Parts: sequence; structure tokens; C-alpha cells
Amino acid sequence: MREFYLDKPLKITGYKVTTNNRLELNQNTAIIPNLWKKFSNSDLFNDVNYGVYFNYKNKHFDDYDLLVGSTKSLSGVCNDCDSIEIQSGKFLVFEADIKQIATDVSSLWMKIWNHFKTCNIKRSYLTDFEKYIDNKVEIYVSIL
Repeated sequence: MREFYLDKPLKITGYKVTTNNRLELNQNTAIIPNLWKKFSNSDLFNDVNYGVYFNYKNKHFDDYDLLVGSTKSLSGVCNDCDSIEIQSGKFLVFEADIKQIATDVSSLWMKIWNHFKTCNIKRSYLTDFEKYIDNKVEIYVSIL
């Protein structure tokens, strides 16, 4: 884990859903896997891809928005795409190698939630994001 300061906003374009962890823990109601599938079959898919979490309701316990995308711009081509601008600020970064994406990323999020239960640093719940490069994931958690 390391601290990181994003010094300029980062625009991500892709596909967005509203979900919550209760839905995502049940494979019959989970919508994130289909969102990633849609994105990976699109022209937006890139060497570096992002999952951006925002609009948190009641921290991470209730609904939040997730936009899966990249920094590629397809203005005018992608009619059902959305964009989000990750604002500059402080983040804690957690990293993991990926062998099985669903279980490895979920395990890393569990470690992150446990970390924040016991540390003095507080999450801001503004915008968190996953950055995927090759077989690695970096999760950037916005902090106060």
C-alpha cells in the first residue's frame, strides 16, 4: 500500500451501472460481470482499463455507481457511453496480481475494507478506481 496524489483530473469513458455490494455478492443478481463483458467487447477496451466507483450512498453499504472504461475518447461513436472525471486528490493505492479476476479483485477489496476499519486514515467516498494493466490491478481509494 502506498499514498498517491493525482495532480490533474483523469477522464474515463465507458459504460455505467448502479449497484450495491449486496447484489454483487450473489452471482444471480450481480451486474458487474456483464458490464465488464460489454466493455471488453467494445472499441473502448484498451491496454489500461478502469473501474470507477462514485455516487456512494451511505459509504459502501448501499448503492453506488460504477463506470467501466478507459481514457480512449469515442465522442459521437458511442451513444450509450458515459464519462466521469476523476478529480485530483489523495488516494491510498492497493495492488495485487490477477490470476482469477473476480476472486482476486474481491479479495483485495475485502483487505481494503478491513484496513480502513483499523487505521486512522479516513476514506472520502468521493471517487475510487481500479486500474487494470496486464495481469495487475491497482485500487485507488480516495482519502481525506
